[in-house]
Amino acid sequence: MMGGPAPTVYGTGAPGASPAPDRGGGVRPRGSGPDGLAAIVSAAAADRFIRKAECFARIARYRVMHGTLPASLDEVPDAPDDPTTGEPFVYSSGEKGFTLAPSKKSVSGSVMRWNNAE
Repeated sequence: MMGGPAPTVYGTGAPGASPAPDRGGGVRPRGSGPDGLAAIVSAAAADRFIRKAECFARIARYRVMHGTLPASLDEVPDAPDDPTTGEPFVYSSGEKGFTLAPSKKSVSGSVMRWNNAE
């Protein structure tokens, strides 16, 4: 048996459990911290990924309909913006394909790439 203090259990109703800080005794998402920040950040990251995937699909559809990639996102009808900043995603294209990255104001996020297989 290992020594040391027992871990704090929040909001489980178990004997000796403490209420979740600032949450009125509710159950806290794992790794969220006292204010649930990790859950909010995860939801924002998921929303950004979904919007980026929608934008990616619209660019691919534009290519099918016009036979070429758009010069900018302004040519793509209803291209969604980065929901975390409200700014357009960063799009670049070339003869090998295109990339779609988080907006310039974003502090994090992944880049989607499509390589032309033709």
